[in-house]
Amino acid sequence: MSKHLSLFRYPGGKRRLIGPIRQKLDPLLRDAPFYIEPFVGGGSVGLSVARGYPDIEIWLNDLDEDVSAFWDVLVHGTEREFLQLLDLIRQEPTIKLFEQLRATPPQDKVERAYYAQFFNHCCFSGCLSSGPLGGYDQTGSCKIGGRFNYIRIIAECIEARKLLKGRSKVFCQDGIELIQEAPSDAVLFIDPPYVKAGQSLYRKYFQPEQHKALAEALRGRTRWVATYD
Repeated sequence: MSKHLSLFRYPGGKRRLIGPIRQKLDPLLRDAPFYIEPFVGGGSVGLSVARGYPDIEIWLNDLDEDVSAFWDVLVHGTEREFLQLLDLIRQEPTIKLFEQLRATPPQDKVERAYYAQFFNHCCFSGCLSSGPLGGYDQTGSCKIGGRFNYIRIIAECIEARKLLKGRSKVFCQDGIELIQEAPSDAVLFIDPPYVKAGQSLYRKYFQPEQHKALAEALRGRTRWVATYD
């Protein structure tokens, strides 16, 4: 695949901005040992960096347990776990399945990873906690499976695993804390939750004081690029 990868659908996703973002990142990355995304989400920028810099170590973090579990299965999962995830993704999305998954908490890391993919692609605006595309009565113009192209999703999962496995780490912690712990020579791409719309888009969103804390965590660092809203 030659196009940019993005494993999740998010309002304001950065896939279409890879070019301008890489223009800022590339001068910092040429001699960097680490690339870190404290708020990875769909990971389009990180996957672009992984493709362009095969020797750099990559750290991906997301505080959302399901999103983090997805990246963990891609990076650290055994072949059996990865194939289990792909088998789950092959299921046809239906309202019955949507309601069943909503009523049943995930039992392990693989199920968490699948829940992240299913609800991201089958919910309104990609928001994991929102209702199904097309509504529960499926009278909307876009039906529940309208954006769940399992063939494409599986192909992109396979490519992402090849790019990341053996050279990456995945975390599920506060992004600001990860920045504070990051090596001083690491390059960071910072894409935090939106300021105004964050509460309506994410299960893990920022309070105003967290945006201030993020600024303080970056103070003194020189190898970072940030996007805001």
